[in-house]
Amino acid sequence: MNGPALLGTVDPGAVPPPHGEAGTVLRVSHEDVLEPVGYAAGWHIHLDYLPAHLGGDDKPFADFWDPYGSLVDRHAAAAHRAPPAGGAP
Repeated sequence: MNGPALLGTVDPGAVPPPHGEAGTVLRVSHEDVLEPVGYAAGWHIHLDYLPAHLGGDDKPFADFWDPYGSLVDRHAAAAHRAPPAGGAP
């Protein structure tokens, strides 16, 4: 595969599929993030590409970063609306 690659570890018993459904749960964890909005936008793009790759129909890597700016804006707006971690607003 040319372009981005997702690497990680699998712990099949860690999180069951919701409501007893069959399937797979993907949990993304990224530590020591200095700019969470930018990382969220980048992971958003990676995860948008994943279903196409798994289906054997990779999206063009040349377009990979095109949505980044709009996704940064979207995640920044969502982060601004979110209550503080660990408690109510």
